[in-house]
Amino acid sequence: MLGIAQLGDPIIVFGSQSLLVQTGETLTNSYTGVGAVVSPTIRAEGVYAIAIDLTYAMGAAETSNTAEVKIEGSHDGTNWYQFVNDATSSGVSTIDLREFKLNGEGSYHLPIIDVFTNYLRLSAKETGVSSNYGTIFGKITLLGSNK
Repeated sequence: MLGIAQLGDPIIVFGSQSLLVQTGETLTNSYTGVGAVVSPTIRAEGVYAIAIDLTYAMGAAETSNTAEVKIEGSHDGTNWYQFVNDATSSGVSTIDLREFKLNGEGSYHLPIIDVFTNYLRLSAKETGVSSNYGTIFGKITLLGSNK
């Protein structure tokens, strides 16, 4: 499924929304597999940056869980590459796969993220769960110029 929207219009990537009521999607402990929370593929041609808003709620009686979100890009919509962090020291760059860790319930506005691919997708999972998985609601806003 391909998410299509005008630049600047938020696209719901996790959960659903009816008028002003947001409903989160139930998380699992993995980015893949049955029940995994994965966004639709988002066409990002002409996009130079994205803004992401997330709302995370833990399951009942859970107290110390975290939600984690990864972003992947693709030039062809088939081969996916996870976004990375780069730390340079003494001329040596260390590259790590980038994840956003949400420590506790709340509404999060992630920093603006540069984009250099034609397609995007997001995935989410939850760690530290004792018995009840939480939920995540998310929107992405595409920033760029129409071609």
